[in-house]
Amino acid sequence: MNKIKLLSESKNTLLFFGAIVAIGPLAMDAYLPAIPSIAKEMNTSIISVNNTLSYFLVGYGIGQFFGGPLSDQIGRKKIGAFGLIIFVITSFLIASSNQILNIQILRVIQAIGGGFSTVICLASVRDIYGPVDAGRKYAVVSMIMLICPVIAPSLGSFLLKINWQAIFIFLAIYAGSVLFFYLNFIPETHSNPQPKINLNPILKQHFQVIKHRVNGRLLPLLYIFMVMSAVGVLMCFLTNSSLIYMEFYSVSASTFPVLFAFNVIFMIFCTTISIKKMKIINPHKLLRIGLIIQGFACLGLFLLEWSEIAKLEYIVPFIIIAVGSIGLITPCASAMFISFFSKNAGSASAMMSFSVFTSGSILGLISGAVFNNSLTPLFGIMLSASIVANILAHVIPVLDGKYQM
Repeated sequence: MNKIKLLSESKNTLLFFGAIVAIGPLAMDAYLPAIPSIAKEMNTSIISVNNTLSYFLVGYGIGQFFGGPLSDQIGRKKIGAFGLIIFVITSFLIASSNQILNIQILRVIQAIGGGFSTVICLASVRDIYGPVDAGRKYAVVSMIMLICPVIAPSLGSFLLKINWQAIFIFLAIYAGSVLFFYLNFIPETHSNPQPKINLNPILKQHFQVIKHRVNGRLLPLLYIFMVMSAVGVLMCFLTNSSLIYMEFYSVSASTFPVLFAFNVIFMIFCTTISIKKMKIINPHKLLRIGLIIQGFACLGLFLLEWSEIAKLEYIVPFIIIAVGSIGLITPCASAMFISFFSKNAGSASAMMSFSVFTSGSILGLISGAVFNNSLTPLFGIMLSASIVANILAHVIPVLDGKYQM
C-alpha cells in the first residue's frame, strides 16, 4: 500500500498511464496519411486499407473485453505487460508484410494487445485514487493522451518519407519503451490479485455490469449506449478521414495532419473545460451540453453535403466541432459511469470500451460500404448517431452526490 500511496503522490503516474492510453490513438492515427500509399503499393482499393482501421477497432474492443475482467482477477500489471508484448511483436510483423490480408489479420491481433494494455489504465487510476477523484484524474490522463492524435498524423507523414513500414517500426519501439518502464518502475495497483486465471467468471462479470442498477434503473447500461452513439461520430470520421480529405477533396499528405490536428486541438480545449467544470457542475449536465453542440455540428455537415455546397472550407469547421465536442462528452460520461462501481472497475471499464470500439468499427464498415462518391451517407450516419446520444442523455436523470455501489 505504501507503493500505491507513492504512486498517488507522484506527478509521473498520470503521465505514465497517459503514455499507455496513447498507444491506441498512435496505432490508429499515425498511419492515416499512409493509407493511399499502402493501397497503391499493394494494388488494392483505399476502402480495403481503410477497413484495417475498423478491424483494429474490433480487436481493440476484444482486447478490452477480456483484459478488463482478467485484470480484476490476476492484477493490472500482468495483463498490461502481456498486451504490450503482443503489440510490439505484431507491429514488427506488420512492417514486414506485403499483402493486405496479412495486415488486416495482424492489425486485429495488434489491437487485441493494445486493448489489453490500455484497458488497465482507467481501472488502475480507480485503484490508486479512489472513486471520488478517479473521474477527474482520468480526465487528466485523457488530456495527456489527446496530444498524440495532434502529432501522430504529422509523425506518420514524416515517417512516410522513409516508407510506410517505418510507422509500424516506430510503434513497436514506442510500446517497447513503455513496457520497459512498466516492468521496472510501476507496481501492481490491484489490492488483492489472484494467482490463477479463471475464464468462467468473465461473461458473468460483464453481465453484472450490464444489469447493475442505480436507484432501480439500468443507468450504467444507458451510459454505455449513449457513449457508443456519441463516440460513433468520432469513429465514423476517424475511419473515413483519409477518404474524406485525401481522396474526396485531394488534400496532400502534408496538409492532412494539419486538418486532422484541428479536431484534436478543439477536443483538448473541450477536455480542459471538462476537467475544470466537473468540480463545480454536475458531469451529466456538461455532457448534455457537449452532445447538443455535437448534434448541431453533425446537422450542419449533413445539410451542407445534401445541398451540394460542401466545399472543404465549409465542412472543416463543422467536422472540428462534431469531433472535438467529444472532449466535453467522454470525460464526463466516464466520471459518471465509473462512479457506479466500487468493485469490478476493470470489468466496467472493459465493457464500456468494448461496446464503444465494436460499435465504432461497425459504423466505420457501414459508412465505407455505403460510400457512393458522396459524403451524404457518411454524414447521415454521424447525424443519426448524435441524435440517439442526445435522446439517451435526456432519458438519463441528473444525479447528485456519490453514486458508487
